[in-house]
Amino acid sequence: MKKNKLSVWTWPYRKRYYLTHPWKWWYDTYWNFRNWWHRGKYGFAYVDVWEWSTWWPEVGAEALRYMAEHGLGYPGCEPWETPEKWKAHLMDLANKLDWCSESQDICAPDEENEYKEEMDKIQEKCHREKIDENGMYHTWLELTDEDKEIRDKYFTREKEIWESYDEKRAEILESIGRNLPRYWN
Repeated sequence: MKKNKLSVWTWPYRKRYYLTHPWKWWYDTYWNFRNWWHRGKYGFAYVDVWEWSTWWPEVGAEALRYMAEHGLGYPGCEPWETPEKWKAHLMDLANKLDWCSESQDICAPDEENEYKEEMDKIQEKCHREKIDENGMYHTWLELTDEDKEIRDKYFTREKEIWESYDEKRAEILESIGRNLPRYWN
């Protein structure tokens, strides 16, 4: 059975851990119940607001998929004159909301950054570390001018990617706002 990542009923540790730490199971169960109660009473749980920026698009995507599969109506106006077009729109929008959630991951731009592989090699090659007389741990990179140039290109490209993500998220959420009255069942 597929685990629902939006469920409030979560136990983060393995069953074996709970056998040796039963108090932890009771603690997690207590918070699962509190989240369940809070979501039922107020419409959101404590855990929902921890990462609201990812939770909201994930919930919206699941709701749109449900509406696409089980919906009883459709707007009946341009560009959604048929139920098929409406369903395709809802599924496309759900995928876009999933992207909005995933695009906030700190590692998201790495796939698009053409300098990532070179930067990883530089970090591996130039990494230095030492422990001083006070026991403090220090790490740094000893970079050549060529390495610094690649580093600067890497971070410039990463900034460009993040800005493009921000623009794309804004466009997606703007389209939802423009069409919000049409999302009904």
